[in-house]
This record gives sequence, C-alpha cells and structure tokens, in this order.
Amino acid sequence: MPLFNISDLIWDDFIYPRSDRKQQTIDAYGEALTAGATFPPIVIQPVINYPASGTRLSEILLLILDGIHRWSAYKVLGLTEIKAVLWQEQPLDYATCKDDMLLESARQNRNLRITPSPCLIFTGFCQKQGGKSPTALNALCHLNASAAPW
Repeated sequence: MPLFNISDLIWDDFIYPRSDRKQQTIDAYGEALTAGATFPPIVIQPVINYPASGTRLSEILLLILDGIHRWSAYKVLGLTEIKAVLWQEQPLDYATCKDDMLLESARQNRNLRITPSPCLIFTGFCQKQGGKSPTALNALCHLNASAAPW
C-alpha cells in the first residue's frame, strides 16, 4: 500500500463538504493509532487546474476524497505519512471533474464506515494485550460503544 506525505494532501471543501471535523472522532482515532490500531487507507485523487493560491494550474495536487478524520488524526499525532489509494490513476481536471469527485467522495463516505464499536477498532491493541475481553478493552480506552463518536 503506497504511503503519501500528509502535508501533500489537500482537504477541499467542495469535494469533501464537511462543515467541520468532529474533534471527538479525531481524538478517538488518535488514541486508537497510539494503541496500535490500523485503519483502512484514505482515498485521494490527483488533479490539475486546482484554483489554489501559490500553485500553477498545471501542477498535480492530491485531494482527499475520503478519510478526513483519519488524516487529521495522523496530523495531530505528528505522523508524516499515511496509507492512501488513488480513486483514478490519471490526474483529473479539477474544473471539469469536481462534481464527479464530489459524488465519489459521497459514495466513499457512505460505503466505508469505520466500525461504531471501539472494541473492534482497538482489535490490534486488544490482541497485543493478550486477548483481553472487550469489556477490559473499553475500560483501558475509557470508551464504550454508546459513547463512540462515530
């Protein structure tokens, strides 16, 4: 799975229309990462003609289509790389394809849900801790399923 530099990835408000990121989700993902959990790769798309100040329209930039909370958790932890998959290999023209990318972002967000159970998110941690029960795991993580932010 290819790794991408976190600072090279762009959150575009049109493509990934979230009014805000849930800090509680970012914090929970950060705790999970610190505990040794792994997450699915985020989905990105190379684009040209991106209207950002300080960039040339011919420059290829990488937009996040899915995984803004995972990307944010990596950033908060000071990690520099994240696993990502490309939606399409070839760069798309932002001006003509932004609606298609918006639709794909919505599809990705609908289809890929990080499990609502903290016990499952922390499976890797649980296994590393000698197979402790989900109840013990919740106690260790100070979370329970009803309080999960996702």
